[in-house]
Amino acid sequence: KEIKEKHGGPTNSKIIFIHPGSYKIENRWPLSHYIEVAEALRKKGMMIVFSLGPSEQEWKEEIQLHQFLILTNLNLGDTGAVMKSCDLVLSNDTGIMHLASGCGVKTIALFGKTDPNRWKPPGTHTTALQSENKEIASIKVQNVIDQIIHVSGKS
Repeated sequence: KEIKEKHGGPTNSKIIFIHPGSYKIENRWPLSHYIEVAEALRKKGMMIVFSLGPSEQEWKEEIQLHQFLILTNLNLGDTGAVMKSCDLVLSNDTGIMHLASGCGVKTIALFGKTDPNRWKPPGTHTTALQSENKEIASIKVQNVIDQIIHVSGKS
């Protein structure tokens, strides 16, 4: 609610928290794909909040060009608090995925070569997406959009 009030989102809109980074480069879905997802979700009336960690600061300017809210330099406690106020978290297979799951937030996690059966947090509120060839860049943007719409629509 506070995010919507401070940044002008409609009170009935869903808030999607996107963390596109990962310290491990091979675990990163392309930033352009995240922006494409964010643009499509915004057109559907959802509010998008990007979060960048220390290894993704160079992406800030690109995300700002698309006029999305960006949070940087948050500690883990503050990141968890923000995620709890969101309807869904989209991230790579990274620590943020585990934090979101630990906070009980619906999460969609994108996996490359890492085995989601082993590394996806337990429970039903985290959904893993992985391409057939296990290349993270091969995950289709439309599949991610469809999954977000499906998962965020559930109560």
